[in-house]
Amino acid sequence: MTAIEVALRAVSYAATMLLFGASLFRVYAPVQIQRATSVRTLRGAAAAALLSGGLWLVIHTAVVSGESIAQVLASDTIGVAVRDTVFGRIAALRLVLLGLFCVMPSSGRADIVRVALAGCAIASMAWSGHAVGTPGNVHVLADMVHLLAAGAWVGGLIPFACVLARETSAEVATMTERFSRLGIGCVAALLVTGFVNAWFLVGRLDALLATPYGRLLSVKLALFALMLALAADNRVRLTPRLPEVSAARRIARNAAVEAALGLAVVLVVAVLGVTVPAAHTGIHMH
Repeated sequence: MTAIEVALRAVSYAATMLLFGASLFRVYAPVQIQRATSVRTLRGAAAAALLSGGLWLVIHTAVVSGESIAQVLASDTIGVAVRDTVFGRIAALRLVLLGLFCVMPSSGRADIVRVALAGCAIASMAWSGHAVGTPGNVHVLADMVHLLAAGAWVGGLIPFACVLARETSAEVATMTERFSRLGIGCVAALLVTGFVNAWFLVGRLDALLATPYGRLLSVKLALFALMLALAADNRVRLTPRLPEVSAARRIARNAAVEAALGLAVVLVVAVLGVTVPAAHTGIHMH
């Protein structure tokens, strides 16, 4: 059931990232266009995260317990997992956060609360990966910041691209500048926390090519580099030309490609989550 768990992990990561990034977008976008990301879209992402997260808990519990899915659902195994394991408790907490998000009122005054709920949901994923097996709190904290930065940037790319594809007002330049500044901060956070994560999980430079985990991480880094190249093109060459319609459309296309590359990164991360880290030879943390 490893492939199923990887798929559910990927969907859960992607939906939660979109939830956080799009919720944050509604806060920092100019007033005239911030409603472009509808509450219905946000609730759809929350529902996808809720469903995939629930199924992920069931599948993971079945894998760890050695029981079939039918046995897990018919017994108290999930209850035991929630009570007695870090993964189970965090998964249950995340489901509660997502459930609260789904029932939030559509009033604009609830935007900050939605950002907080989505942020807590994505940050909680730090306890669903390898970081939880590292002694101390540094690795988990770094992973939390890494997830929040990735969600703010990659999750915000979709509403950002959608608005640019159809919006022609002067507010486009303001929105793009704000998103660009946010992106620069997120990239800086990703680089720093990525180095911390690699320090704990890879350990040595040659492991990037000598181990399955290292090779997957190298693919992730290559995809990240492509995203940076597109972001740099938007920032340096195209943003100064706004609010020209042609520049806005080109930025929108680049952002859409960035988002697609981001989804590819999420898939790689999902596989990394079930792959033995190079620094943990023979050990697989759940």
